[in-house]
Amino acid sequence: MVFYDVNRFHLVVLFTWLFAVFFAAQQIFGIFSNYSPKWKCGAGAISQDCTVFRACRNNLTFYDDYFQSAAMEFGWICSEKAYLMSAFSQLQFFGVLLGTFTFGTLSDIYGRKPVSLGTLSSGFLANLLTGQSCRHLLSASPLTIYFLASGFAPSWQGIARIILTTTCMLFPDWRSASIACALLLLPAVLSIFFVFPESPTWLHNKRLINCKQGRIEEMHDAERNIARFAGVEYEPVEHKPIDHVKGVSEMLRTPGILRRLAVLWLMWFVAAFCAYGNDLNSNTIYGNLFVNQILFAVLITISKWVSKERLQF
Repeated sequence: MVFYDVNRFHLVVLFTWLFAVFFAAQQIFGIFSNYSPKWKCGAGAISQDCTVFRACRNNLTFYDDYFQSAAMEFGWICSEKAYLMSAFSQLQFFGVLLGTFTFGTLSDIYGRKPVSLGTLSSGFLANLLTGQSCRHLLSASPLTIYFLASGFAPSWQGIARIILTTTCMLFPDWRSASIACALLLLPAVLSIFFVFPESPTWLHNKRLINCKQGRIEEMHDAERNIARFAGVEYEPVEHKPIDHVKGVSEMLRTPGILRRLAVLWLMWFVAAFCAYGNDLNSNTIYGNLFVNQILFAVLITISKWVSKERLQF
């Protein structure tokens, strides 16, 4: 292809990135896994009153039961185990926090590709215990996926949310929906395993860390593999030598950097806290669960088309 010099490798990276964005959307799977329908006792009013639920357990009629959630299957609703509904998401987001430090560091040490493959492959679960453990690991991996495929395609969170919602509509059970989501990730796993070489940028940086010229040869081999798959002639590129890489402690000692980072960290924390708080509680909004989620996704998609300056006003 000659359209803007797009080749096969660019297209594979693009579609892998889209699957990876869908993979990152698994962080809001708690919207469906913790979904609780409304109910009524006999001819009573429709509500989510736990007193009515406990007193009339054998004569309940459920309404808006669009999705068979884990909370419904394991009896977490209005029970002594109700705390597990929030723990399901808390464990997952603890994986996000842990993975930000752990898996980012591991990908710096062992490479983007093996860490990405390991965390992506953990998406196949068999039961609740392994599911919780795997989702804990799954939440840790978007960081390494991002570094492996970033820079080639825009962020499509809204589209990924629509795909997640559609998947849950077609498979209205938390187990089958989880398996379907894992199967949808297979193209990304296969492309990373069979098509993507190790990151040339990472190999270039490892030369400084390990003081091994062999990493440079591996970098050139990776570039040749990319060119071969893309169907273009390999043209060696001269890379500037890296003389020094600033560590975290040195970065924080640089005048002004700590102040800027503190402001940025606070902004990101507040934004993420509010965004995920709204997302994970959006299953309690009145109306059809799936329609509401698609409307959320459409608004997110539109917001990506409008400049940040206009959104602020």
